[in-house]
Amino acid sequence: MVEIELKEIHFTYPRADEPTLRGFSLRLREGKLTSLLGPSGEGKTTVLKIIAGFLKPHRGMVLFDGEDVSGLPPEERGLGIVFQNYALFPHMTVYDNVAFGLRMRGWPRSKIGKRLSEVLKLVGLEGYERRLPRELSGGEQQRLALARALAPRPQVLLLDEPLSALDAALRGELRREIRRIQREIGVTTLYITHDQSEALYLSDHVAILLGGRVVQEGPPEEVYLRPLSLQVARFLEMENLLDGKVVSARGDQVEVEVPALSHIKLKVSTKKNIEGGAEVVVGIRPFHIELLGEEDCGKNILSAEVKEIEFTGKDYLITLRAGSGTIKARTTPVQYDRIRKSIEKGRVAAHLPEDKLILYPAEE
Repeated sequence: MVEIELKEIHFTYPRADEPTLRGFSLRLREGKLTSLLGPSGEGKTTVLKIIAGFLKPHRGMVLFDGEDVSGLPPEERGLGIVFQNYALFPHMTVYDNVAFGLRMRGWPRSKIGKRLSEVLKLVGLEGYERRLPRELSGGEQQRLALARALAPRPQVLLLDEPLSALDAALRGELRREIRRIQREIGVTTLYITHDQSEALYLSDHVAILLGGRVVQEGPPEEVYLRPLSLQVARFLEMENLLDGKVVSARGDQVEVEVPALSHIKLKVSTKKNIEGGAEVVVGIRPFHIELLGEEDCGKNILSAEVKEIEFTGKDYLITLRAGSGTIKARTTPVQYDRIRKSIEKGRVAAHLPEDKLILYPAEE
């Protein structure tokens, strides 16, 4: 397998007012699945096309194991690609769709038959060899596209939003299959998506693309739980973002007053260099908020009115009001039962742990 590195890529489409990529850099680790996550129209597919050789960057380098491949045509880059619309040949059977690329590469017939048996078994399409694409379900068509991409044993697999056309239940099933297959064969993989749940579930490494460059990357849990900027926190839909003002700062201990939440003063642990008097935004995920009985009090504990309760099937999403502001908390059914009496009375206490609060400069 191969490691890919994109260095300071700049690209602008003809007649476009703004560049699509502005100093884009990313490393695809050998044998790992990296997701490129960003809003629609942000340039994710452009990155894929540059790696594949369909587009040439105006500046920057694309390296395969440290070697510049700018002069290599797509067919010589050792890639397997699954497009958003699958790009299957409608007049060819499953067998011929998968075999097509192998024949174009000059594989002998004996080896084609053996490889097709292997790859169709891998994606769960054994026995489908004589069917046409129109005779397959959406999920089966996606499996066929994946089989065709994997058949030549590519050194890199590029997946361009392959599940976007499927319903929610089928997306869940097939993303598990993609992860299983990728781990089984260990191919270096780039997964393009605008769906954060897909990126978090599938990936060894997640990169966030905003404004034409990677603004944060790392393991999925780290990126989701500790967004480095307010921009990333908003993109990743951090539900609780509260305006505040630093009233004291001593080392890594900061105290922030949040006017909207009855002027509560929150203790926050942070490694950021933030001075007293600074305007900030405080962020916390709903599942990090601990709900207590209405009589509880103490540091970083807020008395709040229960405004709305949503049961999701696996947990409760509870909207709380304190002062003029609202926050959302998630709690498990077991935790919910422990404070059911307080919830039914309409008031609870909410604990915001200082090590789970994140501070961002307000000017971001």
